[in-house]
Amino acid sequence: RVSPGMGMLDRWEHDTYDWRSRMALTDDAPAATNLATVFIDNYSLDQINEAFGEKWPWPTVIHANIVRELSSQDAEAVAFDVLFAEEDMNPDYEELPSDVFFGLQLSNANNVVLATFGDTKTSGAWEAELPNDRLRTNAFNVGHATADFDKDGILRRAAVFKTDKEHGRIWHMAVVMAAKALDIDLDKSTVTTDRVIFRDAAGATVQEMPIDQNGFFYINWRLAWNDPRLAQFSALQLFNMDSVREDDLTAYRKYLSDLRAEGSEIPTDTPYANKLVFIGSTASGNNVSDVGATPVAEETFLISKHWNIANSILMGEFIKRSSLGLDLLLIILLGAISGVLSRTLKAPWPSISVIVVGLAYFLIAVKVFLETRYWMPIILPEFGGLLLTHVALVSYQVIFEQKEKRRVKDVFSKLVSPNVVQELLA
Repeated sequence: RVSPGMGMLDRWEHDTYDWRSRMALTDDAPAATNLATVFIDNYSLDQINEAFGEKWPWPTVIHANIVRELSSQDAEAVAFDVLFAEEDMNPDYEELPSDVFFGLQLSNANNVVLATFGDTKTSGAWEAELPNDRLRTNAFNVGHATADFDKDGILRRAAVFKTDKEHGRIWHMAVVMAAKALDIDLDKSTVTTDRVIFRDAAGATVQEMPIDQNGFFYINWRLAWNDPRLAQFSALQLFNMDSVREDDLTAYRKYLSDLRAEGSEIPTDTPYANKLVFIGSTASGNNVSDVGATPVAEETFLISKHWNIANSILMGEFIKRSSLGLDLLLIILLGAISGVLSRTLKAPWPSISVIVVGLAYFLIAVKVFLETRYWMPIILPEFGGLLLTHVALVSYQVIFEQKEKRRVKDVFSKLVSPNVVQELLA
């Protein structure tokens, strides 16, 4: 059983899981069609910083313009993987304090989820760091965007919610986004020891997500950070769209036409219509970089975790771990098969048969994961059940049975003919 301690066998099992996850990450994997992103990339930073004489973090009016443009395109919901903890009351070109204008756009859109981060203090309690009150009260909701890495530094899991002693339960940002798309009422959803039952306003079950005893679930990595199926533009492009739209609609269409001429695939004049839009960083720099290791890449942009989580809920496709009881049964079953083969077959067939059985089980475990996302253990059944049993029985035969044969031969060779001795040994 894989445990948080990440011992040697745990690490090997995680390695097999990571390998299976990479196998599953294919361009033709089923995925939701209403996911999109806006990248805060290096080019956007350079151009906006130069144009306005700013540096990161941007004044919130920049984000306000992006929200206004997404609202004009009828985006279904927008999530910022950016923390707006400090107030920004500097005047801006809209003749309003920056946060006042941003708060106004948040209120008008009524579909923006702001990120909450936090830390586990020495007391063991998680404490949320929320957006400032002016923005938080105008946003549709807040959601935690914490990345909880395993002991080996790889992001495999996420907490379905975090609990703050003052603010209560704060759901994962991607869960909030998916809930909006599926009309899930998170306040009426039920959390048990092994699952979250998402319900609508009438109390009917919409979706069920498996979780462990600590409230974590494994992220189903279906979509790479640059997956072509995602509607994706840079923050600079969205900011420019808003600027030219405010001048006139003809200028807006010309800007889109210019982007198409440069090679951008823009199927409609409103590419973010009815999309769940995640805004986050792909830029480099100490205060803006957001990269880390995942099962599918040694280093990737972690904004991708959000749309993979949302996709999992929208598609109803979750990583499911085998139970402890099934793990033990598999170890016993493979151990029994190994014992029968090792005791009944003559050399070298026991070893060959054990290798064949081990390979067959490995292929079954991989196929089951690829087709159903059901995680069957590989390391303990293969090593603890199959291989260890075979090695133990072979060692017994070599050490004890051969010793007994030598004793029988020594005793009877003095009394009977060599042919009789051979019959006895056989």
